[in-house]
Amino acid sequence: MGGLRDPAGDEEGSRADRAKDFVRGGGIVRHVTGGIRIRLMELACLGLNHRTAPVEVRERFAVGTTKLGEAASELTRMAEVAEGVVISTCNRTEFYVAADSGQTALQRLEAGLATRQNLAPDDLTHFYRLEKHDAARHLCQVVSGLDSMVLGETEIFGQVKQSYDAALKAGTTGGVLNRVFQRAFGIGKKVRTQTSIQEGSTSIGNVAVDLAEKIFGHLQDSQVMILGA
Repeated sequence: MGGLRDPAGDEEGSRADRAKDFVRGGGIVRHVTGGIRIRLMELACLGLNHRTAPVEVRERFAVGTTKLGEAASELTRMAEVAEGVVISTCNRTEFYVAADSGQTALQRLEAGLATRQNLAPDDLTHFYRLEKHDAARHLCQVVSGLDSMVLGETEIFGQVKQSYDAALKAGTTGGVLNRVFQRAFGIGKKVRTQTSIQEGSTSIGNVAVDLAEKIFGHLQDSQVMILGA
């Protein structure tokens, strides 16, 4: 009637206009009817690995498995962000954050690490900095074993899952990192089950055994001494 509004129509319109959050390009984007998109958060990563830093540098930033949650909390304070996850293995340490500005968060994180670890300017050259879809893509590669020293290694999936679970328990994950990491785990499973990446040796230990057998033959009657830490 005249200028009266249909309550049913209003309710339907309200439902249609409700915002839906989804990951796009490494950030959370809010999609609203009419094609309006408002970026809410950006994904960013600061890290080093076996290709960018020697072991003596990697050791300085290594985090024990029992300290991952504490490290994630410290990360969010240092970078002044609400969400953070720390991944630490023998070959890499990576800091993932979700922030209004990924670039600003990385700058704060670098400054915090430099102060806390008493870093020289050259030490920061070992780090790589990734934002938005580049950071998301890199995480998927890590989880899938594509960025490992041994292609397709199996341990990394569990290590990343452990890091994520520690951050989840510490309360440092939210809408962005939860979705990004869950998506990465799904992709990692597909890579391992739908490709031939796990054929052959999939760990440094397996590679070492294969090499020893090539040199010495069968190892059943051999005496082995392991050096390392």
